Amino acid sequence: MKKVLVLTYYWPPSGGPGVQRILNFCNYLPEFGWQPIVITPKNGTYPVRDESLVKQINPALEIHPTATLEVFALYNLLKTGKATKESPVGMSDVIDSASLFQRLSNYIRANFFIPDPRIGWNRFALAEAAKIFHQGTVDAVITTGPPQSTHLIGLSLKKKFNLPWIADLRDPWVNIFYNRYLLRSERSIRKDQRYENQVLTTADGVTVVSTGLIDEFADRAKNITLIYNGYHSADFNHVIPKVLPENTFHLGYVGSFKPSQNNQNLWKAIAALIRENEDFAKSFALVFVGKAGEGLTRTLGEFGLFKYARMVGYVGHNEAIAYMAGLNSQLFIIPEVEDNKKIITGKLYEYMAVQNQIFSLGPVDGEAAVLLNEFGHDPMLDYNDLQGMKQTLLTQFNRWLDNDRQPVKMGTRPEKYNRRSQTKVLADLLDQLTNASK
Repeated sequence: MKKVLVLTYYWPPSGGPGVQRILNFCNYLPEFGWQPIVITPKNGTYPVRDESLVKQINPALEIHPTATLEVFALYNLLKTGKATKESPVGMSDVIDSASLFQRLSNYIRANFFIPDPRIGWNRFALAEAAKIFHQGTVDAVITTGPPQSTHLIGLSLKKKFNLPWIADLRDPWVNIFYNRYLLRSERSIRKDQRYENQVLTTADGVTVVSTGLIDEFADRAKNITLIYNGYHSADFNHVIPKVLPENTFHLGYVGSFKPSQNNQNLWKAIAALIRENEDFAKSFALVFVGKAGEGLTRTLGEFGLFKYARMVGYVGHNEAIAYMAGLNSQLFIIPEVEDNKKIITGKLYEYMAVQNQIFSLGPVDGEAAVLLNEFGHDPMLDYNDLQGMKQTLLTQFNRWLDNDRQPVKMGTRPEKYNRRSQTKVLADLLDQLTNASK
């Protein structure tokens, strides 16, 4: 069996869609003739932690945890007096940089840690990779990011050992939306752009999660392949829905709720329906499962909706799926940022796999809107379509009433996007690159 060295900063107990992508790749690759060897930090800082994902790691996987120098741990220590193992969700510390400390840390992060603060892991990962190379045969290398600094490890290994290398880019790099909030000098911007160009032009293969990212990188990547995030079929085959209060129409969001998703028109639409429709007002509830900032709770209060809301907080991945299955409508919001037509997010595949109703906001001509239409769900609504929001939510509410107040099944499960099928695309690319290098 061929061996592939996988370098990933995020690995269980880290949570989130990026972890699930690389974890499932590693679990399924042996079925296609590839044995992963994983290098990851032993004590990283993560936006969320999910201990349940540890149980999903294939026990046969060879994993090499390393030391790391954690900038975010130092940041948390200075800010709170505690060196916690969590980093801000959705770069909220950058976007909401109000205090002097936040502005100063923003400047330091933007100009001294390029491309990102996780670069403190690189020297430890490189040292471990060199040991593995000298101990035996490695046939290929995969790096996955964000953090994009991980790809600089692949760049160094490519220059030193000249093995086939795949850079898996799950997000834009220089053009990621939160970079506009960084207090970067022109010199720092040029340096980051140079890193991006070097990775794209040097990697033997580049994999991305959407056609929008193909457009982003195709002018420099020599061999670019689309591998969707998808979903793990086994997680959805025998889901027991979370029991929520009966006779209540639950509109719920599962995941980390970011400031760029806090759409004022949505809350206006819901507040209007509550005023105008007595049946809706008596039966409606909001559920948020995951991290939600103070901005959301403040906004809900301003619109008189906080009394309708249940804030569950973060739960493990399997429990999150159970909540999805128990909702009457799954709230899906593409972040309201520049160039967001390219954004799909891993959450949408899981929402569609559950097959409950989906209430979605975002660019109506974006990739996520196309997916919703392809698999038979209600159409994506524009952020400013207040009337459309009211009509769609009322339609979904009436479907629920007509279904004896039970979750309404909609659409078809997107089987072609299951994790095993997507891993085969990766394995085929590995085969292609290693055969070409002989």
